[in-house]
Amino acid sequence: MFKELISILDDNYPFLNESESLITITYSILFWLIIGVSSCALVLLFPFLFVLGSIFFIFYKVRYREFPDYEELEKLENEIIRHKKMHIDYSHNTDYLEFYINRELYKTRLHSIYIKCKNKKTDTLVILHGVNSSATLISSIYEYLSQCFDIYAIDVPGFGRSNIINRDGDLLYHQLGIIYYNKVIENYLRIKKLKDVILIGHSFGGFISGNYCIHTKTGIKQVILVEPAGLLPFFSKYGAPLAFVFKNARFPTSLGNLGVMCSELFTSYTENKLSNHYNYIIGHYPNNDWGKKILSDFITLNVSGGQWNHPIISNFIRISIPFTVIYGEDDFIIGDHKKLINTLFPDSSCDLKCGHSPFLENAKDTSKELIISIHRMKNRRKHTKHKIKGLRDDILTNKYLSSFKSTFDLEHSQRIQDIFYKKYYLL
Repeated sequence: MFKELISILDDNYPFLNESESLITITYSILFWLIIGVSSCALVLLFPFLFVLGSIFFIFYKVRYREFPDYEELEKLENEIIRHKKMHIDYSHNTDYLEFYINRELYKTRLHSIYIKCKNKKTDTLVILHGVNSSATLISSIYEYLSQCFDIYAIDVPGFGRSNIINRDGDLLYHQLGIIYYNKVIENYLRIKKLKDVILIGHSFGGFISGNYCIHTKTGIKQVILVEPAGLLPFFSKYGAPLAFVFKNARFPTSLGNLGVMCSELFTSYTENKLSNHYNYIIGHYPNNDWGKKILSDFITLNVSGGQWNHPIISNFIRISIPFTVIYGEDDFIIGDHKKLINTLFPDSSCDLKCGHSPFLENAKDTSKELIISIHRMKNRRKHTKHKIKGLRDDILTNKYLSSFKSTFDLEHSQRIQDIFYKKYYLL
């Protein structure tokens, strides 16, 4: 039996030897055993917790006993922004976009925040947030960036206050979801009459931004990806457990209004309780958490590990738009691949001293690095095709990338990344 399992692993993980295969099998069994035991415990305890929680919340005073509506969310967002004591001139905007995909009409209500430049405007930024976030949650950077730029921060549909209003967002899947997001960005720039903007995307927003610059490009003169998902087939060395988390990220939505009340109770003990409670609300809003479903479509999870199944590195590094990729030194989700990016295209990547939430953890230094990157890209010849160093045309195709998967053996996952770098780029 073990020989059969090892044979399967050899086919999927060509860089494993026999002893490493046995270790990988052991870690996989332990991981799924822990998940199974934990799931059984939750199922057994859930009726008791549900009854106890329902009785408790009859007497416990909470701000929201159900998900707040659109207007209430805006009041909550304004309260969060005021709490940060920023001196910014901002306004909420709601635009209605209509476009066709495969002859089907999509009507989208798109919420965004416009922040007016405090001084003489030089350029315009359009910012896309990541998973379980919104234009409001990343607002700490607006204080600094608005010194130099006009800012349009979008609530990505499927998160925040943006949603499809004429059909179920769950019908979008994989590449169809990316086509939809490309249409949203293109139409938003059109109705706002924005040209030559600098597009900034964080995490999943970085994946969306990268795909837009690959497939559409309209209206963009520079692009910055901040800790982007989906650039490479692996995350950090914790890729396999993270794949499980992202594939099941919609589970709390099933708790409904009880989840909203529990969120307020638990977040009340945190430092940023208002923002954390709002984070739960917009991350699990009824009929508007389908953005996480599209994210999960790009993640493959099996019994031995997981990986990003459609990385964009090959196409992205060949775009004609000047780009910068920014990583966090302590980012345990995406990892730090600055050395690889700079080898492929020198001076196109840099590090920040932060984890996976630079807009929250280190807004000032993040804003400073964004401004430096924008000025650095201005020195590059506009719309010049990048000359990739030491890269064969076939080396980043999915045929090769599919060999580099993360497993539940964390050390092996790190070793796979090292092999990837050394084998193809002689780092």
